[in-house]
Amino acid sequence: VVEPDRPDQFGIEEVTDQTLVSIELGYGLVHFVDETRGSPLIERITGIRKQLSRQFGFVLPQFRVRDALDLPANRYRISLGGVVLAHDDVLPEKILAIDTGEVASSAAISGTETRDPSFGCPAIWIEPHERDLAIAEGYLTVDPTTVIATHLNQLLLARCEELLGPEE
Repeated sequence: VVEPDRPDQFGIEEVTDQTLVSIELGYGLVHFVDETRGSPLIERITGIRKQLSRQFGFVLPQFRVRDALDLPANRYRISLGGVVLAHDDVLPEKILAIDTGEVASSAAISGTETRDPSFGCPAIWIEPHERDLAIAEGYLTVDPTTVIATHLNQLLLARCEELLGPEE
């Protein structure tokens, strides 16, 4: 126990991060957790935490979401127990159109080609006004906060035993 009259001493609890799951965001993604914009990412993460808690049978500790100046603007990073599990980039003003195998080879959707970080499917970042066309062509379309949340969910599903600590 640290006594308040000893400013030259401190305890380990003051310098360690007890947060098990961390989601770090580049500065271009910070608006996803802005309360004035409805905090869409926080809502999704809270839903994942509740769902996984029900599924695993124990309450998952809170997740930490914070900005990270060392990341490129549109990158996010997910860590478990201080170990980076994954990172990827999202385009905040775009929609991810994912080819889950239902897209015809003649589909005429243009955009920035990528892969879905959760399942590795081919995907394209498209303009929001092209969403209906992409759906008609057979793509699964998701917004960037859903991309991050789904990636988090898949990573944690694969590591449920690592989420159990002494308190759980």
